[in-house]
Amino acid sequence: MKQQQSTTLVLGATGSFGGAVAAELISRGQGVRVLVRDAAKLEARFGRNVGWQVIQGDVQDAAMLGRAAEGCDVIVHGINYPYDKWFPNMETATRNVLAVATANDATIVFPGNIYSLGAAGARPHPESALAAPITKKGELRRWMEDELKAYAASGGRVLNVRAGDYFGPTVRNGLVDPAFEAAAAGKRMMVLGDMDIPHQWAYMPDLARATVDLLAQAASLAPYEVVHFEGIVARPQRSFFSELARQAGSPDKIFDMPWWMLDLVGMFSPLIREVVAMRYIWDTTVLIEGARFAELLPEFVPTPMDRAIGETLQSYRRDVPIAETAVAAAV
Repeated sequence: MKQQQSTTLVLGATGSFGGAVAAELISRGQGVRVLVRDAAKLEARFGRNVGWQVIQGDVQDAAMLGRAAEGCDVIVHGINYPYDKWFPNMETATRNVLAVATANDATIVFPGNIYSLGAAGARPHPESALAAPITKKGELRRWMEDELKAYAASGGRVLNVRAGDYFGPTVRNGLVDPAFEAAAAGKRMMVLGDMDIPHQWAYMPDLARATVDLLAQAASLAPYEVVHFEGIVARPQRSFFSELARQAGSPDKIFDMPWWMLDLVGMFSPLIREVVAMRYIWDTTVLIEGARFAELLPEFVPTPMDRAIGETLQSYRRDVPIAETAVAAAV
């Protein structure tokens, strides 16, 4: 895999992974270009003068994406949509990314997840694990990974960095917000799933740092390289939220949203119906292990869980735009 020499195009820069990787690249003095549908939203969330080149457009527009990718030798496919908007948006976005990557002979960085791996196993899933999805979204993720493998087989390069659930200063979503926002306000945290089983978390600044470190390992990566980022395993999951409550000075109390209630809400909400369809990832322990990660980055030191939770909590308490904070912490 070739070294980054020019500009990295980051797609999904207003999202968790894309924004964090962009900030990490900028902190290392590398050129970054972002394609976003709403530049004002990007500025509101990440601040001004972050250091990236902003192009307003939509990844669904193949011609626009092609223009944005000109001169870029790495493309970060950080595109995501709300659960109920995955079809057909994720398919179209992936096809368009593959087309422009082919045109530019670009390396694709893809944030993999556990959906394609299927149910929990007797042991963590290794990087060599075969796809065995058990949900519609898992099938889509398998399709995306198969398309990326085909791109690599035809002469392209792909880095698939798989991780568990995200949290961190650039992460805002319906899983972590109800817990961190409630704790910051001194209220009971709302969570999903079984609190008495282990759960795997990826602290986003660590994942972004690892991703950029892996890109720097150009000569050591296979054309299609899958690397598992183990991150933090809370044993049990309740310990993660207890630490959050401790640091927030809030009650160590959890409102575990019952699935029957979500089933009722799902009758009127396509988004909630899709959440319920993925219930297994919160009610069972689906773990990954990263032997290849340890081989490639043996000196990588992850942020301890208490510090990672504390830094994330502070990001919910302050008004400083996310990327300004992330870049400042990295330099």
